[in-house]
Amino acid sequence: MGKRERLVLGGAMAAICIAGASGAKPAAHRPRPVPSAVAAVPSASVAPTLPPLAHVSLLVDLPRSAKAGARAAGMLCLPNGAVRVVDLVGGDQALEATVRAALARAGEARLRGRGEIEIHLTEVSVKLCARKWGAFGIGGDPGALSGEARYAFRWRRDGAGPAMLVEIAFGIDRHAPMTAGEITGRALDLLFDRIIPAA
Repeated sequence: MGKRERLVLGGAMAAICIAGASGAKPAAHRPRPVPSAVAAVPSASVAPTLPPLAHVSLLVDLPRSAKAGARAAGMLCLPNGAVRVVDLVGGDQALEATVRAALARAGEARLRGRGEIEIHLTEVSVKLCARKWGAFGIGGDPGALSGEARYAFRWRRDGAGPAMLVEIAFGIDRHAPMTAGEITGRALDLLFDRIIPAA
């Protein structure tokens, strides 16, 4: 089995804990203070008490080395290898930045009073083309991807009941390509629209 990455975001604290493969002794990690994803509301003596921000955790239940789909390149979108989970979720810092950006786009008003939200990424599949790939892989923009993506998440709030399945599928227009990280960010935007609706 591969590693699983757990990202916890709540208030002004964040921590990423990586559990090793099955049978290995997990490494201990101490949460470190980081800037909050949502700007703090200035305090005022007459301001009402605001509900706390949601405490969001994300667990990637897939090995980073697992194949997530196929990649093509060039104007004819000829086969050009595989896309792996690590290409889409990145490393620890990239994953943290992607989730924080999605939470910031969701907005403070939507995140207040939502309790604890536990999210698992259980499946991801893509079919992508880097149309701006240069001749023989030289030049161009191989990171500009278009095509199709599908993500499957399971989530629950405050640890109550079984985790609920949410499937997110969308297309990436060739005239508005995205990087692999932006594709995962878009999936999180659509997920939060489903599980953290606007007030």
